[in-house]
Order: sequence, then structure tokens, then C-alpha cells
Amino acid sequence: MNKPRYSMMINWSDEDRAYIVCVPEFGTGPKTHGLTYAEAVHMGEELIESLIQWFEEEGRPLPPPLLFDPRTNFAPDPFGTEAVTAELRELRPGPAAPTAATTA
Repeated sequence: MNKPRYSMMINWSDEDRAYIVCVPEFGTGPKTHGLTYAEAVHMGEELIESLIQWFEEEGRPLPPPLLFDPRTNFAPDPFGTEAVTAELRELRPGPAAPTAATTA
């Protein structure tokens, strides 16, 4: 059986002085890192293999992969769901969203 092809988001972290790898299809939790970009890719591939194996061992369905959309020239926003957006909002405080009381 062909395994789904999952995405990796790789970003440099000044705080960690390493590349941080997220696998968005599996949510905001699973992460790994590498000191070089190539090492981060390798570690991300290992993380994806481990996640697939764990899901299969647990009998859980694998999440669908994010696929590139040639019409928009982008993949879907992996963090577009309200739950994840709210989670990120807590991590990155910014200006408060307008409410009915502040816009009236």
C-alpha cells in the first residue's frame, strides 16, 4: 500500500538555534528539529514515518495529506481551523479582536 505524502513546515528558531520541523496534517503537537536544513528534513521524514506507524498500530485513520493546488499556487492553510487559530492566538498575544461593544 502506498503511504500518503505528508507536508513538512521547516522554520529557523533563533531561540533554539535550530530548524524546527512541524508536520501540519498531524496537528500542532508533533515536532522535531535539526541543526542544519538537511538534518531537519531527515528528522522530519523520520517523524512522519513514526507518526504513520503509531497511527496504524493504534488502529487510527491517517489524516488526509495537504495537497498543492495549482489553481492557487499554494497548499491549503494547515492552521486555518478555528481550534488551531485560537491556540496560536494564545501563544501570540496581539491586539484584541473587535467586539460588538467596541465597534458600535
